[in-house]
Amino acid sequence: MTPLLAASADNKFQFLSDAHRSLIARVRLIREAKYHIALQYYLWRPDSSGLTLLKELLDAAERVCALICCWMIYTANR
Repeated sequence: MTPLLAASADNKFQFLSDAHRSLIARVRLIREAKYHIALQYYLWRPDSSGLTLLKELLDAAERVCALICCWMIYTANR
């Protein structure tokens, strides 16, 4: 995993290339969010990863503002 890099004084980013570690990192970041969460996805699938993130986001929505932009949601029936 690449080091955490500063995009600005208040924002950071990290390239996540391993799927399992990426999911763990995203869950951790969602749980640690204090004010808002902004996610942008090209694909969102209703698989175990997608449903895990959805649950975490719904739990987080009780305490933070969440903005989710998704281009395409895949279903198993396609």
